[in-house]
Amino acid sequence: MRKIKKSLRVVLILLVTCIVLSCVYVYFISPNQFTVKHYTYSSSKVSDDLNWLTIAYLSDINLSDKDDLSYLDKVIKKVNQSTYDICIIGGDLFTGKPFSVKKVASKLSKLNAEQGRFVVMGDQDETYSKQIESLYQSAGFEVLSETARTVYIKDSHFTLIASDTTKYVSDIKHDSNTLVVNVAHYPDTYIQNKSNCDLQLSGHSLGGRFYLPVIGAFFKPDNAKTYNHGVYKNNTSRLYVSNGVRGSENFRYKLFSANEAIIVKLKTKSK
Repeated sequence: MRKIKKSLRVVLILLVTCIVLSCVYVYFISPNQFTVKHYTYSSSKVSDDLNWLTIAYLSDINLSDKDDLSYLDKVIKKVNQSTYDICIIGGDLFTGKPFSVKKVASKLSKLNAEQGRFVVMGDQDETYSKQIESLYQSAGFEVLSETARTVYIKDSHFTLIASDTTKYVSDIKHDSNTLVVNVAHYPDTYIQNKSNCDLQLSGHSLGGRFYLPVIGAFFKPDNAKTYNHGVYKNNTSRLYVSNGVRGSENFRYKLFSANEAIIVKLKTKSK
């Protein structure tokens, strides 16, 4: 009986310690923590010229005030420590009215990608879409919407598609014989897109904010009820959902869904 009580006491102490440490992490560390997560996507549709091509994807930057500009500097510096050829921003640059537009554009212009820089807008961008599009363009980004864009790499190319909830990949005319990379702010569009694209990049969900293995995401916003965290597979197709560069203005805190950018490296796979 004494051994049982002692064991229970140890378990209780460990449990309380874990809870305390988790609370400390969530409140003090998670709002400003940022990492870059690397993935490799292999496919027979990746030609030799596309082999090892890397795509950096940043979504849900969620700038809310001027204090966030120093955090953006940190993000860009961290991303630029990795090598990437193409940079894509997946929506939700601000959480409200745009501010310090010239400064933000100058900072985003430092995301160097020799093979192209592209943007797909998010739901938070809609109200001030014209101003935000102008910001991106001055930073050297091409804004895409409901369209297919052929990206040429050496003697090869792939198809980059920008889709949303009103138009899916199947609705947009494109060459399906090439590698098809779809960028859609809402991850649940993968329900319709998974049979028509090789790779989809999405954000919006913020990784579920609080995420536990087996249990899954605690917070599932609309358009991210089914897909909201990590990697999803459908035959040879893949969906990568970013946790977002930062949490939303009214709730920056996260657990096991760290703020991130993702870098996807393409790799040739023998047929």
